[in-house]
Amino acid sequence: MNHKLISLKESVKKTFHLLNNNERLGFLLRSYLMYTLITSIIIGPILVGQTFISVLFPIKNTLQMNQVNNVGNREVINNGLNAEPASRIEPALEPAKIIIGSLVIVVVVILSLYIVLYATTFITLAQIQTFSDTTVGIRHLLKETKSKMWKLFGLGFLSWLIITIGLFLFIIPGVIFAIMFIFAPFFLIKENAGIIESLKKSKALVSGYKFNIFLKGLAVTFIFLLLMFPIFILTYSLGPIGTMLIQSSMIFIGLVIYEDLKRIKGTTNTAVNTPATP
Repeated sequence: MNHKLISLKESVKKTFHLLNNNERLGFLLRSYLMYTLITSIIIGPILVGQTFISVLFPIKNTLQMNQVNNVGNREVINNGLNAEPASRIEPALEPAKIIIGSLVIVVVVILSLYIVLYATTFITLAQIQTFSDTTVGIRHLLKETKSKMWKLFGLGFLSWLIITIGLFLFIIPGVIFAIMFIFAPFFLIKENAGIIESLKKSKALVSGYKFNIFLKGLAVTFIFLLLMFPIFILTYSLGPIGTMLIQSSMIFIGLVIYEDLKRIKGTTNTAVNTPATP
């Protein structure tokens, strides 16, 4: 068996070869249209929240408010009464307004975060599904998103926490942890593994190839820095489609390397099941 890990050049070639398929590209495009639709739902709770807050706390003209305050204060001085300034109307309602407004903001933030998490999980599943042997419909993908959304969130949070702690320990441990867990989401999504199981499987998969993967990551980062201006022109001119191509390319290259590592370890059984070019 060939134990040489696929090169970055071959990874890019294989990515374009696998995407040179109308069915795969069509599925990916439909998925991104659905992703755009899901993320646009965020506008709803935000607008409702803004409207509610504006009703509770109407914005008044500053000059007008100062005039009211001055008039109210003069009345207190002239009449010698212990009256409240005119600007303090219905003071008992202010605490209730603040509490209700705070609750509205909390609800809007929670709904927005939920939608973002759902949309992110959906498009991740769609990108991985693009490389699968079997094709599924968007409806099936939406159902699968519900079942894996919180697991993917938990995996992301746990791996982020471990990597962050590692970065505080002189940086190098954090980089090692990042390499160890880089393929954990693929195990969780493709093999329906648990959170801890996905981390362990990813660690085992990269065993013996950490430095190789690290160099590939540096190379990809360097290439993107060199192509920063053309990438900006692409995303600006093509809009969401350009962004889709850039984001997906990173996932696809990672998937090709993931499948080649599984080939080396003798566990490959997907659309990318081909030997690496020596």
